[in-house]
Amino acid sequence: MRERVTDSFDIFEYLEHLRTRWRIPVLAIVTAGALAALIAMLVPKKYTATVSILIEPPGVTDVRVATAVSPVYLESLRSYERFGASDSLFAEAVKRFGLQDSQGMPPIESLKRRVLRVSKPRDTRILELSATLPNPQKAHELSLFLAERTVELNRSENISADREMLDEARRQVADAQQRLTAAQNAAAEDGELDHPDAISDSMRSNLDVLSEVREKLISDEASLAEYDARLQTAAPADLPYERRQAAALKARAATMRERVNELARMVERQKAAVATRTARLDRVQTELRAAEARMEAALTRLRDVQSVSGTRSERLRIIDPGIVPQRPSSPDIVLTVAVACLLAAIFSVLYVTAQFAQRWHALPDLVPAVRTRGHSV
Repeated sequence: MRERVTDSFDIFEYLEHLRTRWRIPVLAIVTAGALAALIAMLVPKKYTATVSILIEPPGVTDVRVATAVSPVYLESLRSYERFGASDSLFAEAVKRFGLQDSQGMPPIESLKRRVLRVSKPRDTRILELSATLPNPQKAHELSLFLAERTVELNRSENISADREMLDEARRQVADAQQRLTAAQNAAAEDGELDHPDAISDSMRSNLDVLSEVREKLISDEASLAEYDARLQTAAPADLPYERRQAAALKARAATMRERVNELARMVERQKAAVATRTARLDRVQTELRAAEARMEAALTRLRDVQSVSGTRSERLRIIDPGIVPQRPSSPDIVLTVAVACLLAAIFSVLYVTAQFAQRWHALPDLVPAVRTRGHSV
């Protein structure tokens, strides 16, 4: 008798093993499906109501502009999830709809994780806010309340930001107006003083007089020099007359010289006054022009802020208030039964496979026993 020991896995034997034990997977699948269906029917039903909110870009006046947004911008809109998921807002909703008992149970944090879901689908400007409760009517009212309060919260934040910008712009206008008034008052006070042109006209007159006096002084000094020369050669009888003429010329020359000095000092003072008045006038006019430019810039900024007020930030608008859910969101009986049957099938097949593996490893031990029985026969 020829001995044969099989050491490799035989698929046909494995399939035969499964065929002979098909009742185990079938029984497991039926039992698991029935139990899953029973549990799913016994578990309290929960209903999910969803409200959709549109996030409108700032300053939207054209539909083409509204749609021409980048993926980076769309991703940045995820920050608006924090509006709908605000702890203070959810606490207000819990108090309004009585979602806690008199002892404050369950805690708001755990209740929020079970009840509320806020999400923004990828590459969209839609914010979805969902509420899950055993009562479908209350779930819808809760989701709609949270959506409305989210829109109001966004609007109040935009109004607050716009008000801050308007207040700052108005403060700048008031400051510019104050500086402009001060510059205008300085210009009015400066206008009451002598104008540099008037001082220049007076200085030119004094210069003309100074020129004439100098000419006379030169003429008198020339005549005096002539009389001094004539005194050297004059006859004794003419000396008294010549001396009186020379003395008169000296006195008049001295007077002319004082007049020249006085006019020269006056002209110097007028030159200094012209320089001082011109510098002051330039400074006052420069400050006035700067104040007017500052005032115009402040008014322009105020008009710009007023024109973009309310359109500077994104706006939220409810586009789908949702409906009262008709079918429960959980438990999903079909899905529960399908998962239970799948798991039962997998584990039952694994169990039958484990039985086959134990039987296969036990075959080599049976060969010696069979051989002994053959010899004894």
